[in-house]
Amino acid sequence: MRNSFITVSDSILKLSLSLTFLLAFWSCNQDTKEKVMRVENRKEQRESAIKINRQVLEIEDQQINQYVARYNWPVVRTGSGLRIYIYKKGSGKPISNKVEVEAAYDLKLLDGTKIENSNSEGNMQITMDKTTIETGLHEAFLMLRVGDKAKIILPSHLAFGVTGNGRRIPPRAVLVYDIEILKVN
Repeated sequence: MRNSFITVSDSILKLSLSLTFLLAFWSCNQDTKEKVMRVENRKEQRESAIKINRQVLEIEDQQINQYVARYNWPVVRTGSGLRIYIYKKGSGKPISNKVEVEAAYDLKLLDGTKIENSNSEGNMQITMDKTTIETGLHEAFLMLRVGDKAKIILPSHLAFGVTGNGRRIPPRAVLVYDIEILKVN
């Protein structure tokens, strides 16, 4: 009787261990499947976000092209998407990194909404590579010299991006600057 009890007990123990192992294996397998699904979902979400962002940028690019065509500006388009039209060439010192620049400006949104200008805010005073200005404005300034007057169109990704600036510039805003370079030190 005692041997049969041990045999049954051993059998129950083996069965219990087997079930525990199977449950642990199944659980790990489920965790792995869930992790794979989460990774795949993140990848799909990322790809979807990239696709939507590209579509938004294409629409924005079309709007900028229509704006430029309406005014018949012979703009230069850089690889980043910046558009610049130098309508009065200056003969002064060119702008380079680490110089101080003073510029008169008028800033509008693509729809014509006035944001600010030198008359209300004073001239723009910046030190290239030290002052935080929009990426696109920095790029444009490096193409200018003292005396230049230019129209500069910054796509949203070169301006304040998806968030805007929290004050007057809304999210995903295209900015149109009319700039005159007054001094470079």
